[in-house]
Amino acid sequence: NNDPEKQKQKTPPPPPPPPNAFSYMEEPRLVAVDLLAFLIVCELIGLTDILISSGFWKQGGFLQPVTISSFSNMELLIKRDSLMSICWILSSIYNRGYSYSAISSDVSVLKSSFTIFTDYCSLLILSALGMAVLGGGGVPVDVFELAREAWFTILVLGGFRYAYSYSQRW
Repeated sequence: NNDPEKQKQKTPPPPPPPPNAFSYMEEPRLVAVDLLAFLIVCELIGLTDILISSGFWKQGGFLQPVTISSFSNMELLIKRDSLMSICWILSSIYNRGYSYSAISSDVSVLKSSFTIFTDYCSLLILSALGMAVLGGGGVPVDVFELAREAWFTILVLGGFRYAYSYSQRW
């Protein structure tokens, strides 16, 4: 009677959460796709940071050697990726972006991506304003940076979500 194997067999698995639960995800692999896409977004933003700096071209451009100082922006990459990923995933969960209906057709992918993107931008702006206020007012909000993050996000995330949707339908 005290055999743990028999108790495991008798205990049914817990029921899945109801579809209307806030954190319910019908398509959890899409989270991994989103996180991979954000890593690419942050790398692209970092690349543009390097390409628009005058020092990059003065030091030989793409022909300069790669040294340990070449990775000096790693902290910025991690901060940027973390904040942007959290904002997108919260927005996607809120807008049911991880449901089958969000990726069931081309139109639904476009609608859900745009809806998620709108809330994502709101969260990104609110987080930038929050950091400016919590930083004692000495940290200005960089509107150009927010615009670049939004631009790369909609291009890469929209493309990745469309490709994922297309692969799931065929």
